[in-house]
Amino acid sequence: MALTVAAFARREGLPLTIIAMDLDSRSLVAARERTPAGSAVAFVRADASALPFRDKSIDLTFSTLLLHHLPPTAAEASVSALLKVCRGSVLVNDLVRNTLAWWLFRMVSVFMATNNMSRLDGLTSIRRSYNPVELLSIFHRAGCDDARIAEHPHYFRMTAIAEMERD
Repeated sequence: MALTVAAFARREGLPLTIIAMDLDSRSLVAARERTPAGSAVAFVRADASALPFRDKSIDLTFSTLLLHHLPPTAAEASVSALLKVCRGSVLVNDLVRNTLAWWLFRMVSVFMATNNMSRLDGLTSIRRSYNPVELLSIFHRAGCDDARIAEHPHYFRMTAIAEMERD
């Protein structure tokens, strides 16, 4: 995702720095190795609930496919941290818990999953994901009452969007 945004910004002449974060240092090493020299991507190892940035110092925060790995209290802490450091828009993209998605993945993964662990991880991810009402509730408990949900039903995904008040 970070490389796609960086390439778009470069083509459009937009001066921006992208900060890609992960708690797992091995994931960051792998991402750095795939990043072309000169890309406007910085890599930071950090916990999603304790972001190492000043309040209101980032224009856009974007979390993708993280929250379904977190229990509700940790998801709330992560969203709260995103809201705290953002001065523009907060986007949280994740899976939607959906019975049809679970059954479709279960059937298709028999043929496409490279190993049983991948198959079980996918099924677990779908089962642990949130629905739109739950995601809005997480934003509410994190201190944001005006988030909205954009649903992407063909992909069994949703995006919570919060526009921060400009100072």
